[in-house]
This record gives sequence, C-alpha cells and structure tokens, in this order.
Amino acid sequence: MNTVECHSLPTLLTRKRWTAEDFLRRVAERHRARGEGALAARKEKLSRWIAGTVPWMTAQLAMAELLDVDPHEVHQRGWPDWLLLAFCDDRTVLESPWTPVGTVKVEPRRGTSVSSRWSHRDGPHL
Repeated sequence: MNTVECHSLPTLLTRKRWTAEDFLRRVAERHRARGEGALAARKEKLSRWIAGTVPWMTAQLAMAELLDVDPHEVHQRGWPDWLLLAFCDDRTVLESPWTPVGTVKVEPRRGTSVSSRWSHRDGPHL
C-alpha cells in the first residue's frame, strides 16, 4: 500500500488551503510559543512525516493545538490517526473512495471496524 495515498495530512492541508510551508511555519510558531524551542519548517520534514516518520510528541502537540484537537486524543490515538479528528465535517467519510485506502482513512474517525463498512450484501453503507 502506498503510504502517501492513505495519509490524511495532505488532505487536511488541502482542506485548510495551506501549503506545506504554511503548515510547517504555523506548527513551528506553536511549538515555540509552547516553550518547546525552535522547530525547522522545511518541506522535507512534512514529506518524512507522510512517508512514515513519526513526529516528536512536542511537534504533534503543537499540531494538535493548531488544529484544535484535544492533546489527550494525540496520546490516545497516536500518529497519524489523531489527525482525522481535525476534519470538522463528514466530507472525509462521504468523499473517500470505497477501496481499502478509503476505508483506512475513514474507519478510525468513525471508531468502527473495517468490516462494518462492508457488512451488507447489497454494498457499502455508512
């Protein structure tokens, strides 16, 4: 499975109309304001996070603050699952393709099992 395809961060940035640089700059500002020191705001950092590198917890908490996600959820759900909580509507569910990649994107947000998305013989349901 292609990691970039199923990661919610690019979709989130698109929805917020932020470039990678915009997002990283905002996260770095929050990180510094939280007393955590400087955080590099280079695009390569975002690419590594999308490719599977887990950001430092201090960076994740700065992101959560920026995205208005409860820090408890960051610890509870882990990276990158907690990012789904930053979507403030059901568009992620409604616009995701009915494929394994789409299901991986949707199900952590709904809190149900992957099989529940395909539990009827007549086809997928929400």
